[in-house]
Amino acid sequence: MYHRIRHSECIYRVTMEKLSYHSICTAEEWQGLMHFSLPGRLCKEIELFHFDIGPFENMWPGIFVHMIHRSCGTSCFELEKLCRFIMSVKKNYRRVPYHNWKHAVTVAHCMYAILQNNRGLFTDLERKGLLIACLCHDLDHRGFSNSYLQKFDHPLAALYSTSTMEQHHFSQTVSILQLEGHNIFSTLSSSEYEQVLEIIRKAIIATDLALYFGNRKQLEEMYQTGSLNLNNQSHR
Repeated sequence: MYHRIRHSECIYRVTMEKLSYHSICTAEEWQGLMHFSLPGRLCKEIELFHFDIGPFENMWPGIFVHMIHRSCGTSCFELEKLCRFIMSVKKNYRRVPYHNWKHAVTVAHCMYAILQNNRGLFTDLERKGLLIACLCHDLDHRGFSNSYLQKFDHPLAALYSTSTMEQHHFSQTVSILQLEGHNIFSTLSSSEYEQVLEIIRKAIIATDLALYFGNRKQLEEMYQTGSLNLNNQSHR
């Protein structure tokens, strides 16, 4: 019995090590990003809301670094940790038709445009949290809806009974942050760390379409009646 248990443990550890190897970026990848410089003409185009990232696939990680630095400051994250984090996030997006790496960078750029055009409305933690949430909001998406996963008793549906994939995306985000050399928020205080994780969690969960339409309707009503108050934390 002991030997069977020990054998199973060894198989589990080897499997986890193998999975970890395939989900973490290589030194060549993150070091290449550290030395990447965005062409000057793109620095201006990125500021436009309608900027199309499509033709610049090899620059997407560098575009995100640029957006982080422009929105949050060049010293907001340790560059090595930021590059490790970005390239490992990229590696954990699957090759699915829509919820893929391109979609993640596109959504992050949309958020960047919102932040750049509404300076002063968001705190430093909110800007960091929202941009990271956008990049990670569909991590490890399998291309199936929550209702599909629940209908066919997928293990993820057993783990998360509501907002199944969204909770998984957040869990994957935290898992990457916990990897060695990947915790871009390591310089924050424990209180700030909790706050930024909650910002990321709420932002990712809010992408669940089962919640989105209700939230949008409520926001529209507050805006139209003039009751929207961004000093009210529940409205943020």
